[in-house]
Parts: sequence; structure tokens; C-alpha cells
Amino acid sequence: MYALKQAHLVRDKTDARVFEFYMDMRTFGKGYEEFYERIKREGIHMIRGRTATVESANGELFIRSEDVENGKIIEQKVEMVILAVGLEPTDDAGELAAMLGLDTDHYGWMHEIHQISNPVNTKDGGIAIAGLCQGPKDIPDTLAQASGAASKILSLFSRKELLHEPQVSCVDQEVCSGCGYCESICAYKAVEVDPRKRVAVVNEAVCESCGACAATCPSGAIQLKNFDRKQVMNMIDQIAKDYGEAS
Repeated sequence: MYALKQAHLVRDKTDARVFEFYMDMRTFGKGYEEFYERIKREGIHMIRGRTATVESANGELFIRSEDVENGKIIEQKVEMVILAVGLEPTDDAGELAAMLGLDTDHYGWMHEIHQISNPVNTKDGGIAIAGLCQGPKDIPDTLAQASGAASKILSLFSRKELLHEPQVSCVDQEVCSGCGYCESICAYKAVEVDPRKRVAVVNEAVCESCGACAATCPSGAIQLKNFDRKQVMNMIDQIAKDYGEAS
């Protein structure tokens, strides 16, 4: 879409002959297909095919490209070539994400909790993301996401008390050996080993009830409140009993 917009602006401001080379055209948003049709009505030449070479000779640019729909190779002289390149995260995006304790994908974009159901919140409940830090997006999508992120943050300050899920981790300090496995596995930095007592301590306000620490603890000293091993086994026994009676 931004390549189409550039073609429109060049045509509108300079009245130049514009050739738009593309392989796949995806005008996916509201009104985008109409903009694409408008581009063609403005006299911009839409050519489906890959550009093979851009060469300079005697101060002039020459382009060689495919024309898939007409089944031929195009060779022409042009005054300017504009490349529609992909977006990449800034060089310091990884450093900022590490400072905030946020995850990034293998491209370097910051991770949200869920792309569909929770696209602005991060694993740190007090940090919301919006715009190009999450991935490539246009202005309308950025504005919509920014409004959602602002609403999430404002909701934290609209209550006198912070609501939290009751299933947070708790430590049986009589059993805990202070091995530190729970601290190293916690993605939310909610568990720390007290250096003096040598036992794990949970910050319940930060804990997100993922259960990774409970699954990692070799001695079983750390469990989720209202979801400990005994309760889980009782639920399994009841489910198995109900299943046996039904069958």
C-alpha cells in the first residue's frame, strides 16, 4: 500500500509517467481496493513481474523486468527507481526490549500476549505496546492499537486496588532448598531466592500464574495457590470416577 501511495504522490506532484512493478497485490483494508482502482485510473502503469536488473550507463538508468500478464520482457530507460523495501526493527530495539523485560520474535519485533485476543498487552502487565515496535503496520492500525494500549494503561489507574488472579505461586519454606531453578525459569521475574535465608520468595503482584516454577521445582516446594498437586490429583480422580460411572 505504501508503494501505491508513493506512486500516487509522484504522479500527482510531478505528472511523471509512473510504472509500478509488483508480483502480488494485497489491498486488504477498508477502502484500499478503491484506492488501487483510483491509482490505475490516474494513468499509473501497473506491471506484474519481477525486476531483474537496474543498470546505470552514461549517466542514465535502464531497467529490465518481466511483464507476466503479456508474456514478455520489458527494457526501458527511466529517470528514477524507487525500491519498496521491507521494514526492520531499529538497531536498539533489542536493547530496549531487554531493558523492559519484553520478549522479541526472531525478527526482533516485540511480543504481545496474543496476536488476536490480546494484541497490546505484554507479559509484563504494566507495559503495553503499539505501533511499529510490534511489527509493520500502517497509520490507521497504529492509531487503533495506540488507543487500545492507552485504554489498558488507564484502566490500571482507574481502580484504587489492583485486581489479580488468585492462582499465584507460593513457597513452602520448610521444603525449599534455595536451588534457584524457579528464579531462572520465571519469565516475569516474580521469584527470587533470598540470599540470607536461602529460600525462594514470590512477588505475588508480579506473578502471572503460568506455573513454570511449580513444574521446575525438584523438591515440590513451590506450587500455585488453589491449584496445588493435591487439588489437581483430586480433580483427576473425580473426572476419572465420573467417566467410569458414565461408561
